[in-house]
Amino acid sequence: LLSRADDELLGQARQFLALYEEFGLKVLNDEFRREAEAVGADNVVLLLRSPHGATVAHSDLAFWQGVLSGHPSGDALSVGDTAHFTIPMPDSRRHARFIELRTSDANVLQIGRSLASDRALLASYRRVFALVVVGFLLFGVALGWALTGRAMKGVERVTQAARGIGDSDLATRVPLTGPGREIGDLASAFNEMLDRISVLVTEIREVSDNVAH
Repeated sequence: LLSRADDELLGQARQFLALYEEFGLKVLNDEFRREAEAVGADNVVLLLRSPHGATVAHSDLAFWQGVLSGHPSGDALSVGDTAHFTIPMPDSRRHARFIELRTSDANVLQIGRSLASDRALLASYRRVFALVVVGFLLFGVALGWALTGRAMKGVERVTQAARGIGDSDLATRVPLTGPGREIGDLASAFNEMLDRISVLVTEIREVSDNVAH
């Protein structure tokens, strides 16, 4: 947003500079006042200052009294050079962005605009971003809960199978169908263990029967 404001200020400064160099001071001063009336005197300030800091042309300064006091008037600028800076507005709740441009006759063109609209837009961006983040968090929690519940169903199947095995019932097996490779591997390993146990129990019974005979 600040970069966009700087680009807009630079474009305005070049337009006013061309107007000043082609048509002179009076036309520039009239254009300053028309521009301020169009966008609002509290949203823009337009100045042309002499090398000594005296105001040569300006827009309505009623809202901007004292804003630029104490600020150097492009002292370090060469002809055609520009500089950007930000200063607090009179109400201290917002700021203004300025550009300074040195003209060919050593005067300094100063253009400032309120950043109130940019700050309002930034606040809107933050609200939208916060809503999006909250939405993603809620979606993530719901998705995580669903995936966890789905995975735990597989574990529950293994648990129920283990509980259902009795002393004489080794035929129960855990179904291998279901979500998740890990759960499938667990069920497969559990079934293989039951197969081995079933074989051992059968062999023990055969030995017992033979001894009994």
